[in-house]
Amino acid sequence: MTIPPHATQGDEPQDWHVPQQPLARTDVQEPASQESTAQGLREAKTAEYPADESVAQESATFPADQAPAPESITQDSHGTGGHGNARAAAAHSWVVFVACLVVFGFVAWLAWGAVVTHDNPLVRQATGKSTASVTIAVGTVPSSLDVHDASNASAAQYLVGNVYETITGRNESNNATAGLARSWDESDDGLTFTFHLNTGMHFANGDALDASDVVWSLQQTVSNNYAGASELSKLASVSNTDESTVVMTLSTPDQTLPWKLSGVAGIVWDEENPGDSTTPGVGSGPYALGTLDAGTALTLIRNDAYWKPHHTEVPATVKLVAYTDASQACADLQNGAIDAILPLAGFRASSVEGIDGIRTTTMQSTQKTAIAFHSGGATFFADADVRASARTALDENAIVSAAGVEGTRLNGPIAPLDPGYEELDDTWGYDPQSAMTNYRFTGRYALNLVYRQSDEALANTIIDAFTAASWRVTGVELDDAAYEDRVINQQDYDLTIVHFDGSRDLASIEDPTNFVGYTNATTDDLWKQVQAATTDTDYSNAAAALARQINNDCAYDWLYISTPSAAARTSLSGMPTLYSADRMDLGSLHVE
Repeated sequence: MTIPPHATQGDEPQDWHVPQQPLARTDVQEPASQESTAQGLREAKTAEYPADESVAQESATFPADQAPAPESITQDSHGTGGHGNARAAAAHSWVVFVACLVVFGFVAWLAWGAVVTHDNPLVRQATGKSTASVTIAVGTVPSSLDVHDASNASAAQYLVGNVYETITGRNESNNATAGLARSWDESDDGLTFTFHLNTGMHFANGDALDASDVVWSLQQTVSNNYAGASELSKLASVSNTDESTVVMTLSTPDQTLPWKLSGVAGIVWDEENPGDSTTPGVGSGPYALGTLDAGTALTLIRNDAYWKPHHTEVPATVKLVAYTDASQACADLQNGAIDAILPLAGFRASSVEGIDGIRTTTMQSTQKTAIAFHSGGATFFADADVRASARTALDENAIVSAAGVEGTRLNGPIAPLDPGYEELDDTWGYDPQSAMTNYRFTGRYALNLVYRQSDEALANTIIDAFTAASWRVTGVELDDAAYEDRVINQQDYDLTIVHFDGSRDLASIEDPTNFVGYTNATTDDLWKQVQAATTDTDYSNAAAALARQINNDCAYDWLYISTPSAAARTSLSGMPTLYSADRMDLGSLHVE
């Protein structure tokens, strides 16, 4: 049956088909006994004497009515009581001294746990719950918590998977794994995916989470064109056959669907508390929303009602603080003001390497950087041979090294963590003399390299390389808004520096309608084969063939894949090692 957007969630199976047009959303103490009084007197008497072994044994052996006279206990071997009393006083002082040491040591231990590791060991021991608070320096913090908004990328990066769980999860190798769904099956024709959900799941407010919530959430994303709707463009219908099974039918195959459902497209909302653009919805993740200081700091609090076991070992709070000064972040990490640094502009692991108590990490990513040649229409780089000649003018290894970027060389459009990746040969090689000769045949056309301010160092290195080969290339530096207008909208440029921050994004690289203007009939046919793949193997093989063709056509000169730095105090483990723009999992954090 068909369920409209306002349909009420129930226990009966649901079936929904993608509409042709978007749908609207509307203590009394007892008297002491004689025996206990005598015992108390015995204890008080014992406390007056040295805490040596013989006294302790006597105190424990004699009954109350047979206890020796105090004089017989306090006399020394010469029968003199004064020296015995002196020894008793000295021993008493030592007892007090040792007791003070124990107390102060215990307090110091608690202080260390609370200050250095931001945790309270006593509470953790008694309750099994971590009381740790973790503060992490990041590059950006969202200005709002609306993950429905596709333009609010930083909200998705830190809320997806942490506050809002997704149908599938994602591991550090960038593959789809179990999430809310414990497993899934795919039909032979690639048109039907059946997801089997975990049982006993619930949202942070205690509401049950089952298959009907999944159906409703996907319906809302598509019908209201929320962030992630474009990832579901092939979704024809979705239904739940029971409370733990969801069936998705596609109009055409999409081998990337399980991976897409690990991002914002796969968020499952609570129908009873879905939220809106101003009020965040309730999630089912390991954390819940705390506070937001727009653009400055975001605090997440542990969801103690989380449905997975052993979750109370994660920090009680995680605070993400935006830093624009990498050196200040490094100083704060050293002095204990913060506990970790995730990738941010200007931060390098070398800044804190070798410092006691700090561990650095080189993260993996799928973020690719390339030089794009404007290939559309009657442009200078419309001819593939001219583009190839430009590539021979550039020593990409030297450029990446000289620019000081954090990355490793990339020779094609697929990142190592994406299906279809293969190490492609640099067919043309570095040959500045040949590049110079070929350029002369073009009439020494003056070219412009338009770039963002954030790419200044890389742009200058590229321009120097072209100049060394006698190519006339001038740099045009723009702020982000001006860059978007000139390059993306007006397409007024010859060369530009592009960053592809996504994953499994061959569609945007191959797209002949994008601002690069690259088109090729063979490439179009290969893209169709990628789209038609019905197995992971077929998809990978088709993607690899497409990547080779794009590389041979020199639509781009691929430079590097980002490998950004991160750092953390050694007491903090479980930091993410995969840096992605659409989710940053913090559910494994643990303070020792």
